[in-house]
Amino acid sequence: MFYNTRNRGFQKMCIFAPDFNAKTMLQTTAISPAQYEVLNMLSCVTRDEDVAALKNVIVQFLNSRLQNELDRLWENGDITEEKINKWGHEHMRTPYKPRA
Repeated sequence: MFYNTRNRGFQKMCIFAPDFNAKTMLQTTAISPAQYEVLNMLSCVTRDEDVAALKNVIVQFLNSRLQNELDRLWENGDITEEKINKWGHEHMRTPYKPRA
């Protein structure tokens, strides 16, 4: 169940957990006006095929934005072939204590 309240120009969406009990508090997430508009537009999407098609469009959109940003970083010299090769040799694993 969802309900919305206005909060300083941003929309708050309150989500009730399906397993709500005395120990479970409701989760509140502030969303931007743009996110609110997208949610309103998607309220009429009910078919699984449409959801899959929209996911594909969103992935393509985000991929395009990411590619544009990577191109900008490459052109500015923030990312170079040398940096990419260095990243390939980095070991950024989480150190764990050896088991006794």
